[in-house]
Amino acid sequence: MSFNLSALLITVLFLPFARAVIKLPRNATIPAVIFFGDSIVDTGNNNYIITIAKCNFPPYGQDFIGGSPTGRFSNGKVPSDIIVEELGIKQLLPPYLDPSLRDRDLLTGVNFASGASGYDPLTSLVAPALPLPEQLELFKEYIAKLKKIAVNHASSFVQELYRLGARRIGVLGLPPIGCLPSQRTLNGGLKRKCADEANEAARLFNDKLSAEIDSLNAQLPEARIVYVDIYNTTLDIIQTPKKYGFKIADKGCCGTGTIEVIFLCRYACSNVDDHVFWDSFHPTEKTYKILVRRILEEYTNYFILINLPENTSIPAVIFFGDSIADTGNNNYIPTLAKANFPPYGENFIGGNPTGRFSNGKIVPDFIAEELGIKPLSPPFLDPSLRDQDLLTGVNFASAGSGYDPLTSDLLWVLSLSDQLEMFKDCIVRLNKIVGDERSSAILKESIVAVSSGSNDIWNTYSNVRQFQYDVPSYTDLLVRYASTFVQDLYGLGARRIGVFSMLPIGCMPSQRTQKGGLGRKCVDEYNRIVQLFNDKLSAEITFLNTQFRDARIVYVDFYNLPLDIIRHPHKYGFKISNKGCCGTGTFEASIFCRYACSNVDDYVFWDGFHPTEKTYRILARRILEEYIYYFICGKAFC
Repeated sequence: MSFNLSALLITVLFLPFARAVIKLPRNATIPAVIFFGDSIVDTGNNNYIITIAKCNFPPYGQDFIGGSPTGRFSNGKVPSDIIVEELGIKQLLPPYLDPSLRDRDLLTGVNFASGASGYDPLTSLVAPALPLPEQLELFKEYIAKLKKIAVNHASSFVQELYRLGARRIGVLGLPPIGCLPSQRTLNGGLKRKCADEANEAARLFNDKLSAEIDSLNAQLPEARIVYVDIYNTTLDIIQTPKKYGFKIADKGCCGTGTIEVIFLCRYACSNVDDHVFWDSFHPTEKTYKILVRRILEEYTNYFILINLPENTSIPAVIFFGDSIADTGNNNYIPTLAKANFPPYGENFIGGNPTGRFSNGKIVPDFIAEELGIKPLSPPFLDPSLRDQDLLTGVNFASAGSGYDPLTSDLLWVLSLSDQLEMFKDCIVRLNKIVGDERSSAILKESIVAVSSGSNDIWNTYSNVRQFQYDVPSYTDLLVRYASTFVQDLYGLGARRIGVFSMLPIGCMPSQRTQKGGLGRKCVDEYNRIVQLFNDKLSAEITFLNTQFRDARIVYVDFYNLPLDIIRHPHKYGFKISNKGCCGTGTFEASIFCRYACSNVDDYVFWDGFHPTEKTYRILARRILEEYIYYFICGKAFC
């Protein structure tokens, strides 16, 4: 189970297994919802602690099931209940401290929130209430019960949730607290206007919180941490209540509506649906439903995998290329260009070396995973490959290959022509499995991608071709080879074709060592050649799209984001970008990589040539976010 957290103050969203009101994209599920926070989302935990911040008495809960007060600070349900209900998980979110809580309740989510708590630990001492650290301790106990403890470093509440296994984390901003009835009474003057100073403080906090969420997303690449704005919708309801079916926004329904809350709330109005607020601090159930629906409509897609347009499917991912894409084909051919031994794969599932040139997964794996197809991209030459694997895509890439046929000859690996022949064999097998018509549809709708060229520049050109070609003519040659390969893919039925640009190979640790001088700087000469090739390749892809109008041939920029990660590693949660984790980090790769560092997540590169799994994950996600719609409809948005 993976966890997804968020708060009304911090509240958690997990992704369904009951009938959902909110329609989720294909392949997306939310099995549970977990909440932390204050009285906005507390469903009754304060009933079980010593505090005056209770509301387990009438008229609280007058519109709840059976008209019972439950410890919810409203006349009925609160956002945490409404979210689980709207997602089709269950009717109510139970408080974790409820002694009648059952084991099966844990599977679909519980509530740790405590009325009167806050981010500042001092806040919870006033009432008193359960501060967020104590809520977090309860969460740890909860996770222990589920036997799903994960180990990751953490320095803040969200990072601690990440360490405990949360990956889809929603953090709600503050509402316009200056417009609460109590704040109008205390700080709004005779006319009880919204207290601007309090609202300004809330906005400042929200801005800082949003910026921090952006930073955490860069540092924790596996997570989807979403800042959820509740300030503006809430403010709009308060400022224009009639637009939402309300009449009264400056007073609560409870008591006089100006100051009462918890035990001071002893009676209620008769027209609760006219009120935005239930008491002087908390909205009514009707208000909560509007807010929750708006939150789910606006933010649900941020928590799920890549969201495809309606009536669109990508049944398979197919890759060609070199070591950036090879998931293990070289294991099955006679070549020195292998990575099927430790320490390669030390962070892969089970800690197994698989032939991937990294410590874990690589780009084809992450793309297949992010699209919800399958967790790994299997190598075509794997003798254990099953027929069903072909239906969802396989991998033909071979480390050490390039666009230039001579490149693969130098290392005795599979050329792109060899890979194309394997693809033809795959199509024959696919036709036998599902028939020609379905096979053709799978090829037409799949993403078929190639990542190649780096070996051509740093190896073949530097050692052989420079005596036959100058740089412009050699890059022209490579582009012709690339264009022919793309046209061959089209001829075999591919219609969604991705062509990756070259990486900034001059900044690879090995190239820094060989040609970067004593300071091991990026080798500008190599990067200029790469940029020249990339510009020509991009132009050729544009031309091919005019020739094959039923295709979506996409140039994928694989140069600028890697370069930004290398230049600004701290921005993405790294510390070291000029050395690899493997060996000395200066040149080792393949058979020369015999031991690894102990802090791989600090490194952009795994060995002298190849990025770490963490880097690949960032790259793959950005690729899909930026280019997925180009594969479907030929533009940024469909």
